[in-house]
Amino acid sequence: MRDEAHDVAQMVRAIGEPVNLLGHSYGAHCALLGAAQQPDRVRKLVLYEPPWPHVVPPDALAALETLAAAAAWDQFAYAFFANLLLVPTYELDALRTSDIWQQIVADAPASLGDLRALCAYLFDPAGFAGLAVPVLLQVGSESPRDLYVTDALAAVLPDVRIATLAGQAHEGMTTAPELYAHTALQFLLEDSPGAPR
Repeated sequence: MRDEAHDVAQMVRAIGEPVNLLGHSYGAHCALLGAAQQPDRVRKLVLYEPPWPHVVPPDALAALETLAAAAAWDQFAYAFFANLLLVPTYELDALRTSDIWQQIVADAPASLGDLRALCAYLFDPAGFAGLAVPVLLQVGSESPRDLYVTDALAAVLPDVRIATLAGQAHEGMTTAPELYAHTALQFLLEDSPGAPR
């Protein structure tokens, strides 16, 4: 994860002017770590449900590794969403019949790599207490909050707010893209510092 965060930081540096960073799940951790490496070059940061590393217990990872070894990527994706992210069955079944499910299945091998990296990551929210970048923490109203580091980050970041996406779980940007975009853009486009919240 730190290698990928370093890549994010290098991209931000290469752009040469302040940027907004958005990240979801594992990508939210990479964005957060990247922003911490280049805080003067990050204008604002939007993070959607970065998970706690312990969200993947060893037995659950072993079960996913077994599905991966059998190339059962559809079952892998379903098990990951249902058993680890606790996405409600009705939402997961709708997602599975949508056009984006094949993309999720195609991304499953990369997701396994993300899970392995997440399990090895030592997350310490206090390490981000000095990050003065304005941060929006997005959560789905249907997501179990204890799976994600949202509240731990909200307790230490100096300039932070939380936005709840009503009726959504961990895949809010795909199940309700307009709501996700509206929430993110509202935060990104408002003037800061001193803008009304």
